Amino acid sequence: MSERKVFVTGATGLVGSHVLIELSKDNQVEIYAAKRAASNLETVTQLFKHYEREKEYDKIKWIDFKLEDVNTMPLVDEVIHTAAVVSFNPTDYDAMTKTNVEATQKLLKIAKDSGVKKFGFVSSIASLGRTKESNQYNEQSPWSDSSANSFYSKTKYLSEKMVIDANSPEMSTFIINPGVILGPCDWNKSSGTIFRTAIKGMKFYTKGVNGFVDVRDVANGMLTVMKKG
Repeated sequence: MSERKVFVTGATGLVGSHVLIELSKDNQVEIYAAKRAASNLETVTQLFKHYEREKEYDKIKWIDFKLEDVNTMPLVDEVIHTAAVVSFNPTDYDAMTKTNVEATQKLLKIAKDSGVKKFGFVSSIASLGRTKESNQYNEQSPWSDSSANSFYSKTKYLSEKMVIDANSPEMSTFIINPGVILGPCDWNKSSGTIFRTAIKGMKFYTKGVNGFVDVRDVANGMLTVMKKG
């Protein structure tokens, strides 16, 4: 019999699929995973094969779930919210507001109303709030409405505030702030496009630096902080 039930949003994405991999290692966990009705699960099945965990894939209970129209979710003990729209294209602003902000707010309410005990949120270093005057930031850095922050940054900051505000004795909330996440993935999506671009060869390199993190560390980090606080 399972010790706890966990629901993962964004389960077909880079982080979500690796959270599934880590959860599958625990025989006491019942795993529920969100996907769109038209989602192709080939990348996820290949990932389980890559990590030699094909047998554990059958543990996952897939649920058709459209985050923008969320109004219900399975009865679980924990939620790990990895789903987000990541874009720097102005035409995606509306989608980022609906998914990153409004859907997160709805999901938090549904989770609390349905008795969820723990809510984990994969945020981003983008939510820390950059300014043109400084090049060092951490979780204690004050947010500044600076032109150095993208619209994506603002949506992650707003959603992170909601997660913090939702923290209570009844439902503990947890946040991690990874940098650019890399790992085995579809090269046509998200940060995987870095590999696709690099393999073609690059004629020039821009100035500047960034922080990168292994997706396995992100998945483990989310589960560890939810377990240990």
